[in-house]
Amino acid sequence: MGSSITGFCLGLWFYQHTGSVTQYAAVRTATLLPSVLALPLAGIFVDRYDRQKLLIATELCAGVCSLILAALFVGRVFTVWTVLPTLALASVCGTFQSTALSAILVVLVAPQQRTRANALLQLGLAVSEIVAPLAASALSSMVTLASILAFDVASFACAAVVIVFVRIPKSPRSGSRHLTAAFMWHEFGRACNLIRRAPGLIGLLGLGAVVNLNIGFVTTLVVPLIMSVSDEMALGRTSSAAAVGFLVGSVTMTLWGGPKRAIWGILAATALQGGFMFCASLYVSSTTIAAAAFGIYFTIPFVSAGSQAIWQQRIPIEAQGRIFSIRSTAAVVILALASVIAGPLADRVFEPSMRAGSGTLASVFGPYIGIGPGRGIALMVALLAIFTVFIAVVAWISPSVRQVGNECSVRDA
Repeated sequence: MGSSITGFCLGLWFYQHTGSVTQYAAVRTATLLPSVLALPLAGIFVDRYDRQKLLIATELCAGVCSLILAALFVGRVFTVWTVLPTLALASVCGTFQSTALSAILVVLVAPQQRTRANALLQLGLAVSEIVAPLAASALSSMVTLASILAFDVASFACAAVVIVFVRIPKSPRSGSRHLTAAFMWHEFGRACNLIRRAPGLIGLLGLGAVVNLNIGFVTTLVVPLIMSVSDEMALGRTSSAAAVGFLVGSVTMTLWGGPKRAIWGILAATALQGGFMFCASLYVSSTTIAAAAFGIYFTIPFVSAGSQAIWQQRIPIEAQGRIFSIRSTAAVVILALASVIAGPLADRVFEPSMRAGSGTLASVFGPYIGIGPGRGIALMVALLAIFTVFIAVVAWISPSVRQVGNECSVRDA
């Protein structure tokens, strides 16, 4: 919550005081790009060193970063170029924290409860995603940025104290004591080899890629899709519906725990996600799109929590940091790739092809989804929805994927 509020307020402060979208984007990039670059290294550290101490150290380091930002603000040297290095370091700390937390959960929670535990972690994320923007908007008008940063420092300190008193069993360590470049590359190769030796896990990774591709496209295209049929108020309702859907899905998975066979829930939720996307593409109505957004985000916890539980079961404890970092890297890259290609595809290919009179695809798909502004985007969403359902069916037909939750863990060579 502290990090979400601080990130929102920092971006807002820079935009309000500079009026520069470029500087605002630079602040956002500084919180994302370093984490992507640090993920492979984070996995190796998590597998090699004491995870509890690593968590405590990174919490404290992130708190010091917020303290430095507060000092820069009070000292009136608060510019993009002075804060970017500190933001980058804080982002790296967050990467180490999330990777360590995923690996620690395995030794804290019984196998049959891991799906619910993963959903509970997502519930915390969902609450912060809903509450943080509202709290940040209110706080930014009442207190200074230095006060908000001080709150962030306190939140990291509280987290570090909590971790001190949590009894975390020691997990096996892997690899050499010397973190040379050759050693880290070797460890990365061993992690990739573990995944290659389990075809079911490769299929599960592919399913996750499809879901991340969907989310990347949806988050990029929802604004022009809504604005083509309605206004800013409808866009706000759609964003709220998506956040509430994610929250309800997380609560449901936390209380229920999902089906006994996690892969069934993953495949069903993936297919259902495709169905909701298809509904959003058919009807020119902001209400229908908001309902579809609720459904799409409702399915995400079922896919991610169930998938995480299977990976935690199949991968040896001493290798989970490296594997989870590879998964996270793939997810972030796919999300970014979807965001990059969605815009040009919509502007240059699909929107022109669905124009009245001159569109090459308008006569084929127009009777079903309509023609005109926004209908090319709707066609993109419809095709992606059909592809999603197709992938879920193919995964179900594949014995290696359908049985992925039944095998014993893959052993490191």
